[in-house]
Amino acid sequence: MHYSTNQGVCKEIQNIKRDQNIKETGKRAMKIEVMIETRLRGRESMNWNTEVTNLLSIQYPIVQGGLAYLAYSELAAAVSNTGGLGQITAMSLPDPDALRNEIHQVRKLTDKPFGVNFAIGQHGRPFSHYLDVAIEEGVPVISMTGGNPAPIFEQLKGTNIKKLVLVAAKRQAQKAEELGADAVMVVGQEGGGHLGKSDIGTLVLIPSVVDAVNIPVIASGGIGDGRGLMAALSWAHRALKWEPAS
Repeated sequence: MHYSTNQGVCKEIQNIKRDQNIKETGKRAMKIEVMIETRLRGRESMNWNTEVTNLLSIQYPIVQGGLAYLAYSELAAAVSNTGGLGQITAMSLPDPDALRNEIHQVRKLTDKPFGVNFAIGQHGRPFSHYLDVAIEEGVPVISMTGGNPAPIFEQLKGTNIKKLVLVAAKRQAQKAEELGADAVMVVGQEGGGHLGKSDIGTLVLIPSVVDAVNIPVIASGGIGDGRGLMAALSWAHRALKWEPAS
């Protein structure tokens, strides 16, 4: 994704009024889709089939980041409609009912797979009731960032929900696999210090994690355009987690 396009997407997301009706929300989502589509032209000639596209039932190996207070239904639907995995962020919403409404809104805007992101312990509120809603609504994918994901895994037992975990070190990836993660999203130092104070760059970290686990690896951190995507695929042979630059 080109940096200038990222800026445009961010501007559109920030301009969204949360009380818009579905018609206006749909128009905003379509505008974001056009921006994303512009940067993906010519992609049809490539084989994008990877472990992650198969796992998540998506067309392209691109997973949208959680983006607290930006990742609402409009962005999630736009990314999903263009073939990636869009996500909404649960803990940016004021209560579980708001999450339920947001999930319903996504489904009005797309019939493609999407996910709900849980930023563990970063919003000062317990997440269990939010997670109950995601389970009740049959959300296909849950991603976890920050904190200890073990309680989420416990609550998800017995469901068919795919589980993605953001990690910043090889040992964290191994622990996530042990807990039952379906894939790990690996962020290097370039990602801005989301997890801990590791100074390992993406270029070094991704291959080391690929060698250490037996589940798909999604590269994240410092990847801002198509060249970064192709490099990430060569490191991991799996997928890219995209978070637009602000």
